[in-house]
Amino acid sequence: MASFHTTRNKTGRGPLGCLIPLIASTILLAAGVTFISWFALDDGDLEPEPPASISKKSGVTKGLERTPSIPAIVQVIETEGFARFGEPESIELGTQSQVTHKFRRENQEIHVTIYTLKSAQDVDEKLHEMRDESSALTMGNRVITLDAPSENAQALLPPLADRLETYQKILNEE
Repeated sequence: MASFHTTRNKTGRGPLGCLIPLIASTILLAAGVTFISWFALDDGDLEPEPPASISKKSGVTKGLERTPSIPAIVQVIETEGFARFGEPESIELGTQSQVTHKFRRENQEIHVTIYTLKSAQDVDEKLHEMRDESSALTMGNRVITLDAPSENAQALLPPLADRLETYQKILNEE
């Protein structure tokens, strides 16, 4: 029999010998896919969209306004030094729901009623219905009324309404 002499030894690459080419090919593949996505695809699909749960936009009387959550509205009121007391009174009425919170500051009590409505038309109807109340304001698909049961608490309402309107402006700018 003839013997063939080769220069190859029996030592080979070892147990990690195939791992290095595998890693190198993976890196080259990732780089290729990245370059293709940069040059061949539009960037519009790469930009993240904000989650829909942050806030809802609705076409209400003042254009597109974002609707804050009820806890966010309550928190804005509490930052003005008001403390909430009692349980909120909640009513569900077909196309609207209504929640009334009571707040107190320095022995002065105010009531904040938040109406959540289904459409911009419902918001306009509610505002028309409350046109005599100077303390009714809109925040997206919500109408908020501020009431003071006592005369000495009436002076607290305009600054609080201004604070809520400022919060709405900040929310709309985001």
